[in-house]
Amino acid sequence: LTLLKTNVDILEMEYGTNEWIDDMRTEMSNMTSLINNMVELSKMSEMSDSSNKKRDVSMELSECLLDVVSEYEEAFDAKGFTLNKEITDGIVSKNDEANIRKLLTILFDNAVKYCDADGTICVSLNAGKHIELAVTNSYQAVDTVKFDKLFDRFYREDEARTAGEGFGIGLAIAKNICEIENAKIIAYKAADAMIGFKVVIKK
Repeated sequence: LTLLKTNVDILEMEYGTNEWIDDMRTEMSNMTSLINNMVELSKMSEMSDSSNKKRDVSMELSECLLDVVSEYEEAFDAKGFTLNKEITDGIVSKNDEANIRKLLTILFDNAVKYCDADGTICVSLNAGKHIELAVTNSYQAVDTVKFDKLFDRFYREDEARTAGEGFGIGLAIAKNICEIENAKIIAYKAADAMIGFKVVIKK
């Protein structure tokens, strides 16, 4: 890919930019993204062997979630989505913050990609016996969803709507993160025309 990019740069210097060169750059960018995700997923699969080890350091889960939500609020507004938050303050967990942020990013990216026009995205966090995090969004086609396949690598629920927007690997990475972080993730029908993803973190 590096060699291809160099050749494209040379072509552009010699002939100037055009739609074919732009297409090649786009495809190289897509392939680079895919390879990076595959490498990340492979590393996480290896890490999952030691996923049950307890961590001594706690993270502020509530603050982390609020921080990531704030990064997405502009994107939600731009697409006309309504955001509902029910986030309990002061929840802490023994998780790796970088992994949790990556997990949240995947869930919010997924919500933005699949939420119906002028739909609603809901985020909740509460703690009882276990910590429960949920992200739900409006999705009229929820009754057609193959929930047992959503976390499979390269599976995309709606090929027509997601063409060029990803490779169906994000939720597979999310599942691996949960395995590493002593958590479980499930996809479910949250309500009529609503799809949800719930993460249960063991204390």
